[in-house]
Parts: sequence; structure tokens; C-alpha cells
Amino acid sequence: MQQLLPDSYVVKTLNIVSDQIMVHPHFSEGSPVMFMSGNNLESKEQVRTLLKDLSWSTIIDLGDISRSRLQESIMLACVISEMQLPSPSAAFALLTRG
Repeated sequence: MQQLLPDSYVVKTLNIVSDQIMVHPHFSEGSPVMFMSGNNLESKEQVRTLLKDLSWSTIIDLGDISRSRLQESIMLACVISEMQLPSPSAAFALLTRG
């Protein structure tokens, strides 16, 4: 998309979850993580603000738009997980040791 629209600022995000949890992604087990990628820092900050407004608390910037392919792999893993789990909505969490 960035190549087709070279004068635009593409930020890829939200493609790793189903539409059912894009807004207010609350889970009893914890907070899921959302990833984004893009070439323009100002645009990514605008998207970060939008994601926070949608109730995403953990947002990871993967880097430039060339890394958006990483999100495709995460999305596929999420879809396969949804098929194997008893719930139609799944998201990934990033666990860290404090």
C-alpha cells in the first residue's frame, strides 16, 4: 500500500484481531497487545492515540512499514488459535518479568 501511495503515511494496525475485539479488548486473563508499523512517526503517534481511545493499553511499534509482514504472521497464529479454542475471539498478550 505504501508503494502505491508514496506520498501518504500508511500505518498498519488492528489486523491481528477480529472485529469483535478491535474496540474495548477486555479479557479476564489480562490485556492483549496491539502492534503497529509505519514510516512516519507523527502518523504513528496519531494511530497510538486512536488505539488508546479504543482501550488498547499495550501498543508495540514494530518499526517501519516493511515490518508490517510480521503482523500477518501474528494474525494467522491468532486465527488458528481461535479455531482451536472454545472462543471465537482471541488476542495475544506480551508477558514481561518486572
